[in-house]
Amino acid sequence: MSAAMRICAAQSAAPAIEEPWAVFDTTIEGWPYSHEANYVYLDGPPIILTALPDERWRVYLRPSSEQSDLEEDATGTLGRYVPDARFAAVANPTRFRCHTKVAEKYRSGRLLLAGDAAHTCSPIQGHGMDSGLQDAVNLAWKLALVCKGFCSDTLLDSYEAERRPVAQKFTASGDEADHAQVLKSPDDRRARDAFIREIFANPATRYQEAVAEAELNIDYGASPIVMGARSDALAPGQLWPSDIEIRSAEGIPAVFDAGAHPMGHIAIVIGGDKAEPDELSGLPGILEAYAGIPILEASFLLATATARGFARIDRTIAERLGVSGVALFVVRPDGYLGLRADQHHGEALAAYADRLGSPATRA
Repeated sequence: MSAAMRICAAQSAAPAIEEPWAVFDTTIEGWPYSHEANYVYLDGPPIILTALPDERWRVYLRPSSEQSDLEEDATGTLGRYVPDARFAAVANPTRFRCHTKVAEKYRSGRLLLAGDAAHTCSPIQGHGMDSGLQDAVNLAWKLALVCKGFCSDTLLDSYEAERRPVAQKFTASGDEADHAQVLKSPDDRRARDAFIREIFANPATRYQEAVAEAELNIDYGASPIVMGARSDALAPGQLWPSDIEIRSAEGIPAVFDAGAHPMGHIAIVIGGDKAEPDELSGLPGILEAYAGIPILEASFLLATATARGFARIDRTIAERLGVSGVALFVVRPDGYLGLRADQHHGEALAAYADRLGSPATRA
């Protein structure tokens, strides 16, 4: 049996989702709302409208029977809310069934699985494409470092360790959402609808729901290749905040942009209000000494107070990141924090490089 067949045969078993799905693409005439959103109707039969280019829509639905007219099924539900809406130029009507499966192994030697080859799930939450893209990003920077000889191929083992738990989480969530969509009991449906209204009426839980649906709340804290103490502000394995803008004293941006450095890591040293001047003065030399670590692409030195070799950073940013003394952050090419060191910065950086299988060669 080939390596590919061994991985596919080892998929974890899960029962098929009982109710069938169907899909078709269409234009909706008489549609009064924005095209920049998804619309979900949980009546029977349930339908989901997903925006496509050129103001067309992809309609997912649970057909009323195996032989039902799909357009009539969807019109019956939509018409209760938008009586003037009509489907036009319907294309590619298809019936299908879903399965929830996660491969037991994502790697077998030189073979690695990603996307739909590694996991399948209900389409109800839209995680299929998001998770596949994040699989690819997670794997790509590791493959690049290994193929260029910057890291040992043991780095590739962390791909499964990081991404498989994510797949297990969103497939389980998809199963729950899928079954909640087709509840038959009126009491169960009322309880479901009340729960949904409660979630989206609260700004905090509404935000959490949006972040989770976009898979921006992933935490790789249990990964074997992230290091450092946990922090309520920003911990190893969490996504670097994309809205933090760092400027030097002269107002010139000193911006971290993970997308600009697809091959390497970025080191960011931040000195807070309680940073000792002597400690700050030695850090440029530490980073220079470890410039020979091939995984490092660039570094930034920032402090809330004036310090030689450091750009200025607003103290509110340091506080948001949980920095009062001196902290070293090493951000991975995928934007996640690989290392946080609040002390022993040079030793921590060398240990992190060693963890990735990259030699910490001093310049």
